Amino acid sequence: RGDTAALRVRAPGRKEITVRQRATGGAWRDTTLTVRGDAAALRVGPLDADLLLIATDGRAESDTLRLRLAERSFVGDVIVGKGTDKLNERFKVVLEQNKDQRKSEWLTLDAANFKATVKKMPERSDIQMPIQEQLIVELYSK
Repeated sequence: RGDTAALRVRAPGRKEITVRQRATGGAWRDTTLTVRGDAAALRVGPLDADLLLIATDGRAESDTLRLRLAERSFVGDVIVGKGTDKLNERFKVVLEQNKDQRKSEWLTLDAANFKATVKKMPERSDIQMPIQEQLIVELYSK
């Protein structure tokens, strides 16, 4: 949220294209772009909602792109767990079973109050689980 995105639309043989864009809950907005070489450039944002983009040369819609915003924690955010008594008891058991695990450098945990505070954005080395990022990218690219 709040970031911009730079887009490059390939349109060989075209002089100009129109990009239609609509943020979730918003109205459609058309932008006419001049094609230089074989592509046109567009910067969108700052983004505050998912964005649907459709490129057209006036004859047919050629490409569709949906930008989805991911919710993420920021430094200083406090994450509070809320659940049923059964879930809270299960959480206590998991914390007890994992009390000897290496403590996180990027997250402070207040287990008694089911609360965590983000101290810094995690780096890949901070994540202890064996995660194959490429598989995640491939899944969301489908």
